[in-house]
Amino acid sequence: MFYMNPVALRRDRLEREKYEKQEKYSIPPFYLRKRIGAGTVEEFLSSGRHCYNDIRNVLKTQRKSIEEFNSILDFGCGCGRTLRWFDEWAKKNVLTGVDVDDEVVNWSKINIPFALVFKSKYTPPLPFESNKFDFIYSVSVFSHLEEDLHLRWLAELERILIRGGYAVISTHGPYCYKPFLFGKYGLKLSNDELIPDYAYGMKEIDRKGFIFDPIDIKTGYGITFISSGYIYERWSNYFEVVDIIPVGMDHLQDTIILRKR
Repeated sequence: MFYMNPVALRRDRLEREKYEKQEKYSIPPFYLRKRIGAGTVEEFLSSGRHCYNDIRNVLKTQRKSIEEFNSILDFGCGCGRTLRWFDEWAKKNVLTGVDVDDEVVNWSKINIPFALVFKSKYTPPLPFESNKFDFIYSVSVFSHLEEDLHLRWLAELERILIRGGYAVISTHGPYCYKPFLFGKYGLKLSNDELIPDYAYGMKEIDRKGFIFDPIDIKTGYGITFISSGYIYERWSNYFEVVDIIPVGMDHLQDTIILRKR
């Protein structure tokens, strides 16, 4: 149970009210924002805006635009950090979000009226028919899954994406190792294989390809680092790996551009 003292609660409420005078949609409370590493309202809004713009920009590299798609899925939508910026597109198209967290799903259902938001389980399948979406994006989900589970989710996303459809997924590449080594985002590494120093950890990520530092063994949640070599080798079993853009998502995570064959 997350606890905030009354003074902090009031401060957060006042901060949200100030921003909501300028924003079109409600802003989630601190305890929900904190789950995605965005403590302040400004961090939440700027991070979501960056992710939205980064998604648009990587699609431009493929001569694609958001406007070409008719049905988009945000896999791991949380409390709408990125989802909220698709509001204009959603006026004419179907926008869907899924997340495993009951509280963020319930909040998003109420406060993001232009999207259909569903709760998913920690494991596949999703409650959608095959070939439903022509574009899927996922921000900071595959950066937290253990190896077998992340491969199962890749297979599931391939199932629900139309042939020729695109997916944009963010991951922790080697660059992300340093911030987590020092607990910059509230999560600190415990994996002995990575701890000694920055250079050592980078080498281990490159050598092994996939490293998972568990936080919740029951759900398969933790801190995950994936090398580009691993992605080209293993992810190509499910998609065409079109490109990998280092630090291409919100100035931190790598961006993987995929296309269904």
